[in-house]
Amino acid sequence: MLIDAGGFRCNVIDEGEGAPVVWLHGLGGTWRDFETQLDRLADRYRCIVPELRGHGRTPSTPGPLTTLSLAADVHAVLQALEVDRGVVVGLSLGGLVAQTLAVDHPEVVSGLVLVSTSSKVPLPVAFFLRVAAARIRSKGMRAAINLLESGDRRAGKPTGAEAMHVARAAGTAWERRDFASNDPDVLADAMLALVGHDEHARLRQIDVPALVVVGDEDPAVTVGQARDLAAAIPGASFEVVAGGGHMLNRDHPDEFDRLLTQFVDHVTAAHS
Repeated sequence: MLIDAGGFRCNVIDEGEGAPVVWLHGLGGTWRDFETQLDRLADRYRCIVPELRGHGRTPSTPGPLTTLSLAADVHAVLQALEVDRGVVVGLSLGGLVAQTLAVDHPEVVSGLVLVSTSSKVPLPVAFFLRVAAARIRSKGMRAAINLLESGDRRAGKPTGAEAMHVARAAGTAWERRDFASNDPDVLADAMLALVGHDEHARLRQIDVPALVVVGDEDPAVTVGQARDLAAAIPGASFEVVAGGGHMLNRDHPDEFDRLLTQFVDHVTAAHS
């Protein structure tokens, strides 16, 4: 459903009852990033999935796109839905937004689950994202897919940020269509928002329970980067999913959902 949230229109999936869980999708993604969890967990929690500005059915608007502005958008959505507090689950880009939300708007976050993400984009990935953003902005989404496919052929297999976007472009039919339907300017802006994100120095301000989860076969975020993220958040737990890729909530849903429900139930019990 499209709702009015702080002066902009946001498409939000709002299903189920119980403890609120807010799901923040990845770069170029939509609510479908969490379709598996919605099918499996909406009878256990109130699952709220806002599509970030310019993604999915949420319109783009003028102005800068940063993790700060996206976190402010999510805060506005929760206010519009009259959600006091909830566990926030952030995947990839969504994980960066979740970190910022927990620092800037701690009153709405009861816990954090940070998936396939880090506190800062490494320099080689940042370089790739800048190049990709410029090419996408000038030549459109077809150029994005061509860029990724050429990287795949050159290296034998994609690495880092390339792999993250190849997964989008070479997934199921609906994933390919969703990826190709992105507004190139919005996707380029979101890539640069990734590059500009650096919350590492502020992570010590997070004072809610946190769980950092990464797959040991994630080509975009290394286990070491995720471990550093967990170490920077006071008291955070850290889990590695064997064989998990960047979208580990989809490729290893049983293990992911076990970790998630255990964490959410613990946080909910502590606040009851």
